[in-house]
Amino acid sequence: MAHTEYAVRPAGRSPGRIAAAAVVLAVAGIVAGVLGSALAPTTVHAPPAPPPILGSGAVQLPFDDTWERTAPPRRLAIPGVQILGALETPGSPPSVILGRVDGRGAAQAVPAALGAHGRPQRVKLADGVGQRYAVTVPGPSGGAGSALLETVGGTTAVVLCLAGDTPDQQSTCEALSTALRVRDATPTDPDPAYAGALAVAVRELNTSIPAATRRLAGAHRPDDVAAAATALSKRWSDMADRLRALPPTRGSQAPTARLIAGASAVAAQTRALAAAARRHVRRGVARAAAAAQASERAFAAGLGALGALGYRVR
Repeated sequence: MAHTEYAVRPAGRSPGRIAAAAVVLAVAGIVAGVLGSALAPTTVHAPPAPPPILGSGAVQLPFDDTWERTAPPRRLAIPGVQILGALETPGSPPSVILGRVDGRGAAQAVPAALGAHGRPQRVKLADGVGQRYAVTVPGPSGGAGSALLETVGGTTAVVLCLAGDTPDQQSTCEALSTALRVRDATPTDPDPAYAGALAVAVRELNTSIPAATRRLAGAHRPDDVAAAATALSKRWSDMADRLRALPPTRGSQAPTARLIAGASAVAAQTRALAAAARRHVRRGVARAAAAAQASERAFAAGLGALGALGYRVR
């Protein structure tokens, strides 16, 4: 079970691939050489990388490879709206503009600022419900289109679709906008103290576990396998303890709990591997190794959940 490196990283990089090799063990007196097909070396791949995201933290709009990031129109200014970014299709002007409004009640003036007219349409979104307005945005970079607004707590996201006279692109933009994800950023934007403590804990994980993993992979006698697995279990148990000591923030509680559960599970499963090796139980070793791999992937998923909160992790 080769160690997967995890890292808290700056924003802007895509999540790295996660791979873990199965533990190769030879238990003397049970099997000559490697422990059969149950523990044959394999490579376990992480789930496909998530789509790229426009925005970050509290306001996120996933998009696919038919869209490209671009600079927002330079002269587009919407009172009260912070422009987060824009998308275009190749050969076309920017047609998707993502914005954010902070403050409870502050979004009430946005439809008028966008030149909204008519009654808004209720739209089902990825994580809630929004209101879509027909708009005619004033100014040289404005024009006719639609605006989707979703408010969660004190945070409002705005997806502006300005496709001009191309109704197909307008429809495509409006379909894209339904993937909008918004959370209340007032108390839960990435916390520097939490991010720093997490970085230290992950750095210690990356420093201590590879050597313990190599020791386990190279062990052959049952007592050596058991000793190496016990040492590896201690490293993961220490990681769980470090995670429990992180400064709590409301937004990070659930993904931190997933990290703690993943690290604790790896610790328990490597202890089970050690016990099976002492008893010369081949199937027990195989089951514990496979379970530990699955728990490492769960640990990686917890880091991915932190990434959705704006903590750029791998």
